[in-house]
Amino acid sequence: MGSMVADAFVFGDVRDLSIEAWHKFRGRDADEFVVLLSAVGIGSSAATLFPEPSSTAAGATVQAGATTLKVLKKSDALSPTLVKKTKVRSKSSVPKTSIKQIGIRYRILSK
Repeated sequence: MGSMVADAFVFGDVRDLSIEAWHKFRGRDADEFVVLLSAVGIGSSAATLFPEPSSTAAGATVQAGATTLKVLKKSDALSPTLVKKTKVRSKSSVPKTSIKQIGIRYRILSK
């Protein structure tokens, strides 16, 4: 129950992202769907910080959707087909050059 409540707030997204990163670091498979929804949750939480009403409303709406999907995924209430199609579409929507640039910038900042 506490996990579901935490998922409604940004610290739940940070927690889930940290857990999946730890799995990847330890050589285990990370749940890409949870990573995707956590990243969306963090981004939408950031959108709510802007004073413009449209960005606040949009951020809150996206956060609610991401939270709902993540809770359903964790409780095995989503079909595997939906999870698979969402992962495929999300991978194709982000240019690989953007991901490479993020990795390069992270390595530069972590030195």
